[in-house]
Amino acid sequence: MKKRKNFSSLKKQERRAKLLSAIIKKTNGELSKSQLERIVNTIDIDNQYSISIVESAKKMAEELTLYNHTEKHEWCGSDGKEEEGHVLIGKASFGEDYYFLYYVNGNIEDEEERKTFPEFDVTQPLVVHINSYTWEGYERGNHFSREENKLVIYLPEKNPFPISPEVQYILKNFNVKIE
Repeated sequence: MKKRKNFSSLKKQERRAKLLSAIIKKTNGELSKSQLERIVNTIDIDNQYSISIVESAKKMAEELTLYNHTEKHEWCGSDGKEEEGHVLIGKASFGEDYYFLYYVNGNIEDEEERKTFPEFDVTQPLVVHINSYTWEGYERGNHFSREENKLVIYLPEKNPFPISPEVQYILKNFNVKIE
């Protein structure tokens, strides 16, 4: 007896295959079959994804620092951007760039800011999904929101954290503590 296949399942399978093909091309085959399968079978294929390849540890640290900024106005609404991240391959903890501003009648009533740095092994591949939500909602005028999904694939270069000659000199000639 022939197995029934429904259209939506076949469509999702086709999208997963196309995404898998795009990732293989962008990474030049540097991820294993099991890593590739984990990526395409873990994410929500109903979303559209941009794919970024990163080789520099400093650039990857920027990608792993989630941006969460909000400005709220007492009577007229708010705007901002919030990012959420999920590790798909490897181990990492995300950093955060947080900023909150609250206005009452045009005057700043509350302001909070903090920044934390991410942690990850600069010598190991890493794949993360970052979901960004940007909005603007005011009483009179603009109402807009946008959601973006990005796959960031870190494939470390041979020297993922280059140190300038000046810093190398200091490290060589002074007792600088490593935590």
